Amino acid sequence: HSLVHHQHAFRCTQPQMDSESTSAPAVDQQQQQTSAKTTFTLEDAHDEVDLLLDTNKVTAQQVAAIQHVLKEHVALREKVVKLKSLLGRSAKAQREHKIELDTCRSKLKESTEQVEKLSQKVETLASRPTHMDLLADFESNFDRALLQSAQQQQQQQ
Repeated sequence: HSLVHHQHAFRCTQPQMDSESTSAPAVDQQQQQTSAKTTFTLEDAHDEVDLLLDTNKVTAQQVAAIQHVLKEHVALREKVVKLKSLLGRSAKAQREHKIELDTCRSKLKESTEQVEKLSQKVETLASRPTHMDLLADFESNFDRALLQSAQQQQQQQ
């Protein structure tokens, strides 16, 4: 039957055996093997459908419906693979973003602490007298000292 065979694995339910039907021993053996394994390739599914068609357990119309379901299943499996890949990439990007965010927060905290320290230094330096203030104080103190010295000399004479 003309369905492209893909190598995708899929889960099937175990086939239900018709208790009323009598089949050849080869078919019974095939059904027992099929019942024993639960994972099939798409090719296995087509072989099983062919076997059911050959043994007249399904009609050609039912085979067409089964093939449609198989095609749909393959398409859905491919979508699941793509979605898993997308989800994996998204999770990786989210982890990387979290690491970057944590790094930025750490740098922000360090920078804020440095700004605080520098602000305190600026306040300390701003409250200190400037060189001009110190020079003016020195000049006035020097002038006072000269005046006192001059007054003491005049009093001694």
